[in-house]
Amino acid sequence: MREDALPRFEALWTLKESVMKAVGKGMQLEPNTFEVLPLLEGEAIEIDGVKLYGFTNRYADYAVSLCAQKPLISLSIKEITAEDILKK
Repeated sequence: MREDALPRFEALWTLKESVMKAVGKGMQLEPNTFEVLPLLEGEAIEIDGVKLYGFTNRYADYAVSLCAQKPLISLSIKEITAEDILKK
């Protein structure tokens, strides 16, 4: 993590959060009990019998990660504002 330490940390942390949400445990699943490095390489991990794939990308100054039970190729994020929501 010597090069690009902050972006790498953000990717790893958002992947951890995504895994904890994907298995439905949130913070009840201790972040130090599983590794997410394989997800950065496109490999799956298994948590509580659930096989998960992850994807991380940066949008503006933010890291965005998603975990699912099928391989993920890309994320498409559309920026919307509160005004956009209220118009509907």
